[in-house]
Amino acid sequence: MALLVVGGQSKHVGKTTLICNLVRRFSDVRWIAVKFSSHEHKPEHCKLVARGSGWSIWEQLPNFRVGDTARFLQAGASRSLLVIAEKEDSFAQGFSRLQQEFGSRGDVIVESSRAALHMKPDLSLLVVDASDKEFKASAKSHLQIADALVVRRASDDAGVSHMEIPIFCSLPDSVDDALASLVSKTVAKNSRAI
Repeated sequence: MALLVVGGQSKHVGKTTLICNLVRRFSDVRWIAVKFSSHEHKPEHCKLVARGSGWSIWEQLPNFRVGDTARFLQAGASRSLLVIAEKEDSFAQGFSRLQQEFGSRGDVIVESSRAALHMKPDLSLLVVDASDKEFKASAKSHLQIADALVVRRASDDAGVSHMEIPIFCSLPDSVDDALASLVSKTVAKNSRAI
Protein backbone atom coordinates (compact mmCIF):
# COMPACT_ATOMS: atom_id res chain seq x y z
CA MET A 1 0.00 0.00 0.00
CA ALA A 2 1.32 3.42 -0.97
CA LEU A 3 0.39 6.32 1.30
CA LEU A 4 0.36 9.84 -0.15
CA VAL A 5 -0.47 12.92 1.88
CA VAL A 6 -1.50 16.24 0.35
CA GLY A 7 -1.56 19.24 2.66
CA GLY A 8 -1.96 22.92 1.98
CA GLN A 9 -0.91 26.22 3.43
CA SER A 10 -4.54 27.29 3.91
CA LYS A 11 -8.13 26.53 2.96
CA HIS A 12 -9.09 26.71 -0.72
CA VAL A 13 -5.49 26.42 -1.92
CA GLY A 14 -6.23 23.47 -4.23
CA LYS A 15 -5.67 20.33 -2.15
CA THR A 16 -8.89 18.62 -3.22
CA THR A 17 -8.36 19.57 -6.87
CA LEU A 18 -4.84 18.13 -6.82
CA ILE A 19 -6.07 14.88 -5.27
CA CYS A 20 -8.88 14.57 -7.83
CA ASN A 21 -6.40 15.20 -10.65
CA LEU A 22 -4.05 12.52 -9.28
CA VAL A 23 -6.90 10.02 -8.90
CA ARG A 24 -7.98 10.68 -12.51
CA ARG A 25 -4.42 10.52 -13.85
CA PHE A 26 -3.78 7.19 -12.11
CA SER A 27 -7.15 5.61 -12.79
CA ASP A 28 -5.59 2.14 -12.72
CA VAL A 29 -4.76 2.61 -9.01
CA ARG A 30 -7.38 1.51 -6.48
CA TRP A 31 -7.39 4.74 -4.44
CA ILE A 32 -8.87 5.17 -0.99
CA ALA A 33 -9.19 8.95 -0.62
CA VAL A 34 -9.38 10.43 2.87
CA LYS A 35 -10.11 13.96 4.07
CA PHE A 36 -9.47 15.11 7.63
CA SER A 37 -11.59 17.83 9.21
CA SER A 38 -11.12 19.52 12.56
CA HIS A 39 -14.65 20.87 12.98
CA GLU A 40 -17.35 18.59 14.35
CA HIS A 41 -20.35 18.19 12.06
CA LYS A 42 -22.60 15.48 10.66
CA PRO A 43 -21.65 15.15 7.02
CA GLU A 44 -24.41 14.82 4.45
CA HIS A 45 -24.68 11.72 2.25
CA CYS A 46 -22.20 9.75 4.35
CA LYS A 47 -22.53 6.67 6.52
CA LEU A 48 -20.85 6.38 9.90
CA VAL A 49 -18.00 3.84 9.87
CA ALA A 50 -16.64 4.30 13.40
CA ARG A 51 -16.87 6.73 16.30
CA GLY A 52 -14.85 7.33 19.44
CA SER A 53 -14.33 10.03 22.01
CA GLY A 54 -13.87 13.23 19.99
CA TRP A 55 -13.53 11.58 16.57
CA SER A 56 -15.61 9.92 13.88
CA ILE A 57 -15.01 8.30 10.49
CA TRP A 58 -17.58 8.58 7.71
CA GLU A 59 -17.76 6.99 4.27
CA GLN A 60 -19.11 9.00 1.36
CA LEU A 61 -22.12 7.39 -0.31
CA PRO A 62 -21.96 7.15 -4.11
CA ASN A 63 -24.04 9.22 -6.53
CA PHE A 64 -23.87 12.51 -4.64
CA ARG A 65 -22.18 15.59 -6.09
CA VAL A 66 -21.66 17.91 -3.09
CA GLY A 67 -18.51 18.09 -0.98
CA ASP A 68 -14.86 17.18 -1.25
CA THR A 69 -15.37 13.50 -0.44
CA ALA A 70 -18.00 13.27 -3.20
CA ARG A 71 -15.50 14.84 -5.60
CA PHE A 72 -12.99 12.10 -4.74
CA LEU A 73 -15.51 9.43 -5.80
CA GLN A 74 -16.41 11.34 -8.96
CA ALA A 75 -12.71 11.44 -9.85
CA GLY A 76 -12.55 7.65 -9.58
CA ALA A 77 -11.52 6.79 -6.01
CA SER A 78 -12.77 3.35 -4.94
CA ARG A 79 -13.66 4.69 -1.47
CA SER A 80 -13.85 8.14 0.05
CA LEU A 81 -13.63 8.67 3.80
CA LEU A 82 -13.95 11.69 6.07
CA VAL A 83 -12.25 11.72 9.46
CA ILE A 84 -13.49 14.34 11.92
CA ALA A 85 -11.30 15.04 14.96
CA GLU A 86 -11.08 18.35 16.77
CA LYS A 87 -8.23 17.79 19.23
CA GLU A 88 -4.77 16.25 18.81
CA ASP A 89 -5.46 13.30 21.13
CA SER A 90 -8.75 12.63 19.31
CA PHE A 91 -6.92 12.93 16.02
CA ALA A 92 -4.40 10.26 17.05
CA GLN A 93 -7.20 7.88 18.12
CA GLY A 94 -9.17 8.47 14.92
CA PHE A 95 -6.03 7.98 12.85
CA SER A 96 -5.31 4.68 14.60
CA ARG A 97 -8.81 3.41 13.78
CA LEU A 98 -8.51 4.71 10.23
CA GLN A 99 -5.45 2.53 9.64
CA GLN A 100 -7.63 -0.52 10.37
CA GLU A 101 -10.05 0.72 7.70
CA PHE A 102 -7.28 0.85 5.06
CA GLY A 103 -6.06 -2.66 5.58
CA SER A 104 -4.24 -3.58 2.40
CA ARG A 105 -7.18 -2.88 0.12
CA GLY A 106 -5.66 -0.13 -2.01
CA ASP A 107 -3.38 2.83 -2.15
CA VAL A 108 -4.29 5.74 0.10
CA ILE A 109 -4.26 9.46 -0.63
CA VAL A 110 -4.98 11.76 2.30
CA GLU A 111 -5.89 15.44 2.34
CA SER A 112 -4.46 17.02 5.49
CA SER A 113 -1.28 18.80 6.59
CA ARG A 114 -1.99 17.62 10.12
CA ALA A 115 -2.06 14.00 8.92
CA ALA A 116 1.41 14.41 7.43
CA LEU A 117 2.69 15.01 10.96
CA HIS A 118 1.17 11.78 12.35
CA MET A 119 1.37 9.38 9.43
CA LYS A 120 4.50 8.09 7.77
CA PRO A 121 3.64 8.89 4.15
CA ASP A 122 5.56 7.45 1.24
CA LEU A 123 5.11 10.83 -0.46
CA SER A 124 4.20 14.08 1.25
CA LEU A 125 3.08 17.04 -0.90
CA LEU A 126 2.31 20.58 0.27
CA VAL A 127 0.22 22.91 -1.93
CA VAL A 128 1.20 26.58 -1.65
CA ASP A 129 0.02 29.89 -3.15
CA ALA A 130 2.14 33.04 -2.82
CA SER A 131 -0.93 35.27 -3.21
CA ASP A 132 -2.40 33.79 -0.02
CA LYS A 133 -0.89 35.39 3.09
CA GLU A 134 -2.37 32.79 5.48
CA PHE A 135 -0.10 29.89 6.44
CA LYS A 136 -1.63 27.49 8.97
CA ALA A 137 0.54 26.24 11.85
CA SER A 138 0.09 22.63 10.69
CA ALA A 139 1.20 23.63 7.18
CA LYS A 140 4.33 25.30 8.58
CA SER A 141 5.17 22.04 10.33
CA HIS A 142 4.31 20.07 7.19
CA LEU A 143 6.67 22.30 5.20
CA GLN A 144 9.57 20.97 7.28
CA ILE A 145 8.91 17.36 6.26
CA ALA A 146 7.34 17.69 2.79
CA ASP A 147 8.93 15.71 -0.03
CA ALA A 148 7.79 18.24 -2.63
CA LEU A 149 5.87 21.47 -3.00
CA VAL A 150 3.09 22.09 -5.51
CA VAL A 151 2.60 25.75 -6.40
CA ARG A 152 -0.81 26.93 -7.43
CA ARG A 153 0.17 28.82 -10.61
CA ALA A 154 2.93 28.23 -13.16
CA SER A 155 4.29 31.76 -12.71
CA ASP A 156 4.25 31.50 -8.93
CA ASP A 157 7.13 30.04 -6.95
CA ALA A 158 5.27 30.91 -3.73
CA GLY A 159 8.45 32.36 -2.30
CA VAL A 160 9.93 28.87 -1.90
CA SER A 161 12.30 28.67 -4.87
CA HIS A 162 15.23 28.59 -2.43
CA MET A 163 14.09 25.29 -0.89
CA GLU A 164 16.01 22.11 -1.60
CA ILE A 165 13.02 19.93 -2.45
CA PRO A 166 11.25 19.52 -5.79
CA ILE A 167 8.70 22.18 -6.72
CA PHE A 168 5.91 21.35 -9.18
CA CYS A 169 3.16 23.39 -10.80
CA SER A 170 -0.47 22.72 -9.96
CA LEU A 171 -2.58 22.73 -13.10
CA PRO A 172 -6.36 23.26 -12.93
CA ASP A 173 -7.37 20.14 -14.86
CA SER A 174 -4.31 17.91 -15.01
CA VAL A 175 -1.13 16.84 -13.25
CA ASP A 176 2.31 18.17 -14.15
CA ASP A 177 4.20 15.35 -15.92
CA ALA A 178 7.20 15.58 -13.55
CA LEU A 179 4.88 15.31 -10.53
CA ALA A 180 3.05 12.41 -12.19
CA SER A 181 6.39 10.64 -12.61
CA LEU A 182 7.19 11.07 -8.91
CA VAL A 183 3.75 9.76 -7.89
CA SER A 184 4.06 6.82 -10.31
CA LYS A 185 7.42 5.80 -8.86
CA THR A 186 6.10 6.13 -5.31
CA VAL A 187 3.02 4.00 -6.00
CA ALA A 188 5.02 1.37 -7.89
CA LYS A 189 7.62 1.13 -5.12
CA ASN A 190 5.13 0.84 -2.25
CA SER A 191 2.17 -1.03 -3.71
CA ARG A 192 1.79 -4.74 -3.17
CA ALA A 193 -0.42 -7.21 -4.93
CA ILE A 194 -3.38 -8.13 -2.75
